[in-house]
Amino acid sequence: IRKQKEAIALIDKILMAKFLEMFGDPVTNPKGWEVRKLGEVAEVSAGQSAPQGDRYFRKGKYPFIRVQHIDHKSYQITSWDLINDDAVKDYKLKLFPKGTIVFPKSGATIFLEKRAILPFDAYLVSHLCAINPNPETVIKEYIFYLLRLLKLASKKEEGYPTLNISEIQDLRIPLPPLELQQEFAQIVEEFEKKREEMRKTLETLEAFFKLLQKKAFTGELTAEWREQNRVEWEIPQITEKQAVLLATLYYYQQFIKKPALMTVAMKSAFLLQKERSLNLGYHFIPYKYGPFSKEVYEDIEELEKNLLVEKSEVRKDVEMTEIKIADEFRDLAERIISSLPEDIQKTIKNYTEKHGKMSLDELLDYVYSEYPEYTTKSRRKRRK
Repeated sequence: IRKQKEAIALIDKILMAKFLEMFGDPVTNPKGWEVRKLGEVAEVSAGQSAPQGDRYFRKGKYPFIRVQHIDHKSYQITSWDLINDDAVKDYKLKLFPKGTIVFPKSGATIFLEKRAILPFDAYLVSHLCAINPNPETVIKEYIFYLLRLLKLASKKEEGYPTLNISEIQDLRIPLPPLELQQEFAQIVEEFEKKREEMRKTLETLEAFFKLLQKKAFTGELTAEWREQNRVEWEIPQITEKQAVLLATLYYYQQFIKKPALMTVAMKSAFLLQKERSLNLGYHFIPYKYGPFSKEVYEDIEELEKNLLVEKSEVRKDVEMTEIKIADEFRDLAERIISSLPEDIQKTIKNYTEKHGKMSLDELLDYVYSEYPEYTTKSRRKRRK
């Protein structure tokens, strides 16, 4: 798996080297190509404000791309939100076509030099810049690799980092012959096909490795050896409070039919301590979403290391990250939960039946009203 990842990463280095060989460094323009403003050969624009409110994401069917959805290591769109017709209509959103080059134009993330090409039509958040090259003058693959070489953020050393659209439009870039750009685009296409093949191989390797992990964690891998040597298999060693946290996530997912958010897990641990007299030993402090405990995060990390839970793509606001019981290890999670005292299992089930039906806003409102000393400034609290 490691070697496959290294090979995939090598493709980027090869293509970057090929770009420099064919076109030279775009900063110094050693080949003496004609220089034009980016805005003269491409449409440069920005995304729009992100829809606010859960109703715009219910039954969403249109991809909405935010800065955090761009992986700065793979230069790919790795995730997205889904919005609905109401969001498009109420916010008058503009649809950007497949092939649009996107990158952050404001915020600290501009220093990560994120770049990506839209793999499908999508709507964009206002923090992103969108570039659509005029194909009669410039090829998108050329602009994409050129932008990866240009350190635009280097001009923003003071104050809030922001690249104005006019600055980006005025960016002076070398313009090699179109035929040479097309030749480079063909090379990119060939290597991208190879990259996709390698990614599929990597997915297969990772699937086999996960199966091997499951056999190791459930004792199946060493069953014959243990039988010969009369050694009992033991479930992964986790603390009782970690098992309680696991049970909370398990019952929530079972009851609500969807994974819990990180903030739901946090509030559940808090309310189990405060209202259900479970002595978990978590220390909570005031936070914008109500009570916060670093130890809850650490225990979720331990559950993840033991392959019992999986986190979705971590969002910019980590509290909105989803945590689910790992499908491959559900039976192991159930064994760990069943090892808890029956009264604790019953307490967690009763808690889930009471609070599990609450929406996130209802849960936060409940905590804010019952435990105001654990809340700090937040937009929702101010609205209350």
